Amino acid sequence: MQLRGWKYTGRVINDNFQEQIKSILDLLNDKSFVNHDTWPSVQRRLAAKLGVEAGQIRTLKKMMEEFGLVTSGSLNAREEVEADNVITENGRLLIHIIDIENSLYSSDDSGNTQLKHKLKKMIKDFYSRIILENYLPKGGLGDEDKPLHCLRAVIMALRRYKTLDFYEWYILNTLIKTDEDTKDFSSVDKVIEDYRSQKIVFSKKSIVQFQLSHSYIAGNLEYGGFIKIARKPFVISENLENVTVNDSIISEGFLEGLYNRG
Repeated sequence: MQLRGWKYTGRVINDNFQEQIKSILDLLNDKSFVNHDTWPSVQRRLAAKLGVEAGQIRTLKKMMEEFGLVTSGSLNAREEVEADNVITENGRLLIHIIDIENSLYSSDDSGNTQLKHKLKKMIKDFYSRIILENYLPKGGLGDEDKPLHCLRAVIMALRRYKTLDFYEWYILNTLIKTDEDTKDFSSVDKVIEDYRSQKIVFSKKSIVQFQLSHSYIAGNLEYGGFIKIARKPFVISENLENVTVNDSIISEGFLEGLYNRG
């Protein structure tokens, strides 16, 4: 049996990611930097400014669009980039919070410690909400006409199997391609049962597509506080400190409410 991961954009949310996103948003908000150029020109200057390859800027652009930090379609090759129209309300909110945090960290006032912790939690909660609302509009492999809410599928699986190891993660990714598939886990049940009883054996060569899904998708779900990941060996479990939120994610009406807002 061949295994596949869910389709991902290749970055994990961490401190470096957040700093790069903040730098890009600041520069896109600078009319003199954007200078009415098209996206390819702006992208090259962003890469030079951040000291990264242009490919990394393309990846960050995709994630900013997915996360609703920049207006979808505002950064394309044919049209001039207009600083006033690029950054969304969410993007501006993130800039504002990080600016306050940075000003506090540059201050020597030790009395700001509690406020620093609150702001850091605000940023974490900001990204957690984005992760909660994020889904794959064309399914797990990007070739379906129905969406998949990965986080919801993972929480449902963890409630069913308690934990998922490395290969069980990819079994889930392979067999749950859309939200419709979460209505019946029987196919996943069978493969996981056979795997756990060693009737079927996998190796890393068994994973033929999106081989870093466990790092990027699961890693971001962990950053959002929804799951926990042990690395050696790799085992995913539910974050029991977030049970109330996870309950709401798998509740009836969650998907309808989310997709209707979109």
